[in-house]
Amino acid sequence: KFLWVMGEDLLHSHANIDFIDKALDNLELLVVNDIFPVKIIDKADIVFGVKSTYEKDGIYINAERRVHLSKAVYENNFLLDDWEVIQLVENKLQNGFSYKSSKEIWKEVSHKVKIFKDITYDLLERDLLNPPSWPGKENLFEDGFFTKDKKAHFMPFSIKKILSYINEKYNNLSKDEFILTTTRIYEHYNICSQTLNIEP
Repeated sequence: KFLWVMGEDLLHSHANIDFIDKALDNLELLVVNDIFPVKIIDKADIVFGVKSTYEKDGIYINAERRVHLSKAVYENNFLLDDWEVIQLVENKLQNGFSYKSSKEIWKEVSHKVKIFKDITYDLLERDLLNPPSWPGKENLFEDGFFTKDKKAHFMPFSIKKILSYINEKYNNLSKDEFILTTTRIYEHYNICSQTLNIEP
């Protein structure tokens, strides 16, 4: 019953917040790494302040399956990176990690995880603005989906509650208009960790 959350406010960004709230209360230990005092911190037993994206080198994979190498823009010698925090804690328990950089970590990941084997750190450094996709092809399902008949299966669901909310909040929209969001609250960027605390 232990959870270590890094850079994700589960109490704000996920559906069925009541369920998540109760699940977090049932944990014996909750550790959080974040750069802002987000809601989940109120339930955390241990909180580590860590570097932001702009203060560290590292690799992340976006929802489009692109593997990005992010380079530090600002120098921050006060806080640690997520991997450095994990390594310090792990070494207090077993003393098994001895990484010197995120480059070393990615080298091991690309060696042990097949879908990343051709994506080297050097490849990512060569062209920061055009990151490659895994598993090495643009269209993930060009050979079919992971179903018996290789076809995509669509499942219907009721959207009455969603439509009711949209009609109530945006009743001035015409029938020809529509709204695209990042599946978050329309007025806020991502999970509101920055925008929710801004004075109007």
